[in-house]
Order: sequence, then structure tokens, then C-alpha cells
Amino acid sequence: MSESAPALEPSPDYYLRALAHWPRLEPPRQEHVRHDPNVMAARISRRTTLSVEAILALLGASRDAFPNS
Repeated sequence: MSESAPALEPSPDYYLRALAHWPRLEPPRQEHVRHDPNVMAARISRRTTLSVEAILALLGASRDAFPNS
């Protein structure tokens, strides 16, 4: 009768994904930033002419999936 707790999937490390496209990207100072695609896209958009939406697509995320950021 014991119900198992739902398994939580770890959130993707968007910093590692970004590093594949922008090898000189500095690591984030705070750990939670690594898992927030909107924060990573905002950081990257300062270094490139790509839009935030294009960066999110390259990172495999969408703005709709993370509306609070």
C-alpha cells in the first residue's frame, strides 16, 4: 500500500549546453543560474547578435516553458 514518491528529473544544465556553442563563456557565479535557460540566454545575448529566442532554441529550451524568469 505504500506509494512511491514521484521521481524528479534533474533540470538540464543549460550552462554546459551553452558552452558547446560559446566555448569562452564564463561559468555562472550562482548554481541556480546554470539551470535557468532565460538567465543563460540573457547572459549570452550580451555577447552575440542572436535574439534571446534564438539562443533559447539553441539551448533546447523555450521561453514558454520557463515564464517566471
